[in-house]
Amino acid sequence: MLGRLASFLSVAELRSFSKAARVLGMSPSAVSQAVSQLEAELDVVLLVRSTRSVRVTDVGARLVSEAGGSIRAAQNALSAIGAGDEP
Repeated sequence: MLGRLASFLSVAELRSFSKAARVLGMSPSAVSQAVSQLEAELDVVLLVRSTRSVRVTDVGARLVSEAGGSIRAAQNALSAIGAGDEP
């Protein structure tokens, strides 16, 4: 679920599936699929998609607010451990 949440947070921040895909090193369709799976798991709509834009719903904005910092902190911690950084 963390990967799907990270995909959602990137799309929400960048307002673009293609930009989020570039940042995440994924294809846009994989990012879209991850976000759709997260929405299905949570049974909510997080993003309103159109052919030209992406808008974060109120529920999506709440998720960004509640989880965004925690997920980024976890990703940074995992990156530090993977890089062999020790305090």
